Amino acid sequence: MGVILCHVVDTFMASPEAIGSSQHTLWTELYKTLSRPSVPLFVLISGFLLLPIKTDSIVFYKKRLTRILYPFLLWSVVYSVLPYLLYSFTGTNTLIKVFFPYYEETAPTLMDALMQVVQIPFTFNSTTYPLWYVYMLIGLYLFMPILSAWSERSTHKEKTVFLCMWIISLFIPYIRAFVMPYVFGAAAWNEFGMFYYFAGFSGYLLIGYWIKTTQTYPLQKNFKITVPLFLLAYWATYEGYHYMMSQPDVTEEGMELFFLFCTPNVMLMTVLGFILLSNVKISSSLPIKLLSDISHCGFGIYMIHYLYVGATDILAQSFHIPVWLHIPFCTVLVFLFSWGSIHLLRLLPKHKWITG
Repeated sequence: MGVILCHVVDTFMASPEAIGSSQHTLWTELYKTLSRPSVPLFVLISGFLLLPIKTDSIVFYKKRLTRILYPFLLWSVVYSVLPYLLYSFTGTNTLIKVFFPYYEETAPTLMDALMQVVQIPFTFNSTTYPLWYVYMLIGLYLFMPILSAWSERSTHKEKTVFLCMWIISLFIPYIRAFVMPYVFGAAAWNEFGMFYYFAGFSGYLLIGYWIKTTQTYPLQKNFKITVPLFLLAYWATYEGYHYMMSQPDVTEEGMELFFLFCTPNVMLMTVLGFILLSNVKISSSLPIKLLSDISHCGFGIYMIHYLYVGATDILAQSFHIPVWLHIPFCTVLVFLFSWGSIHLLRLLPKHKWITG
């Protein structure tokens, strides 16, 4: 839902109605800030559920990588070729812009589509950019057996020391932006600084495992601390993004600075959000059944959801939905359309090649 929210906000921000409107800017910034824990929350939960690994690394790679690799390749090809097919049938870019709101104003050719397909193993392109996450996820899966072996042998204190050093690495983007461009031994000819080996999404994996192995979640029941801390992290993320967007010469890197997933403010939102959600207890059979189905459809929902983002934005605009409701309305619709589509696709034989 957080990933869908993020992409809905991005599309809404690019609409003509949103440009130059202070009210639109306010709500897009508020909702986009709320979406930031989405990716790291998934990584944290992966560490919580998958670590420690109980099989050897080859078995783990075969089970986990094949589950995501085949759907990833299939949907990457679909996203790469679809603009060309739509243009071939309609002769215009109108329908392409419905499915890919950020598509450049060019006439796609078969060669363009084939070139994008060839590039899939190496990088995402202008139509497959929502799938950037899978490249990172594959890297985490490759590293997870190594982290698992260490985490089982290490003490709770050793894990805490590792996480403290990881937290220091979260401040490096801000140091580079506001203090000095290179720090801790990094340079134009060396990107591997002192804390490089403690940086990145692997820290979220370890946090998930660290939380699971403690007797109780830290601050789980202390809402007087957890809720204000979450709101403080949310406010810091929002204010940082708002400040950067107010700069007339802001770069693309500057716009993303306070929204980076591996920063202290987003980390706090992610961990505290997990702690707060861990208090939700569900015992009714129907919600459990629905959540189970959503879980089985989850990877497929992620793969297909972007095809519905542009269409639901157009639908919401035609209904003249108020600004504050536009984004959650589209988010829920995209989720329901995606869930319904994947639920039906899972009825097909060999559906795991499509849905994961």
